[in-house]
Amino acid sequence: MQSSLAHLRRVLTASAACLVLAGSALPAGALTITPDPVVFNLDLDPGSGTLLLKGNIDFVGMVTGTPAGGIVLDGSVGPTDVTFIFTATVDADSDIGLATTYIFRSPPSAPFPVFSAVGTIPGGDVDVTDGFVGASSATVHYDSPNELDPGETSDAFFVSFSSISVGDELGMEYVILPLGTVTVVPEPQVAALLLLGTGALGWRVGRRLV
Repeated sequence: MQSSLAHLRRVLTASAACLVLAGSALPAGALTITPDPVVFNLDLDPGSGTLLLKGNIDFVGMVTGTPAGGIVLDGSVGPTDVTFIFTATVDADSDIGLATTYIFRSPPSAPFPVFSAVGTIPGGDVDVTDGFVGASSATVHYDSPNELDPGETSDAFFVSFSSISVGDELGMEYVILPLGTVTVVPEPQVAALLLLGTGALGWRVGRRLV
């Protein structure tokens, strides 16, 4: 009996490890980020407390390759690259607007994720006018005509990755002011399926021991 229980533990441990590895390599459509939205409320003048930058960055969705209607501003998007799509909004009661969003891997010295491109999906909101991408970061600029003003939302912009996995973290900044950090996670239904798979395996092995 002891040997059977030990075998069960080994099987479940190995199976859980396999599921974690499988989760880290999920297809693009099975990934999301948390928290969503990223809400920021920055006091840019601690002495007076009157100059605030307030708003949020929303995760719109995820695709493989270039989004429909997307325009690459810098870099190139491979057909299997993972692409995150966002919009940025500045609250109506914010004291200033948002000119730039800088997205980088966190910590910056981490080897993954690897950025491949940045771009925009033109729509009816404030334009994303320019963008720059490197292996570890991407920058987007807004124009209305000079920034994303209070009460405005940007057109969608996207950041593509040639390599990204569950658990990777992305930092977001306005120049050098922190807007927030997001973590790559499986979509909720995918995570539930992984847990159900582990439970079902344990139940089947348990029945064989009875």
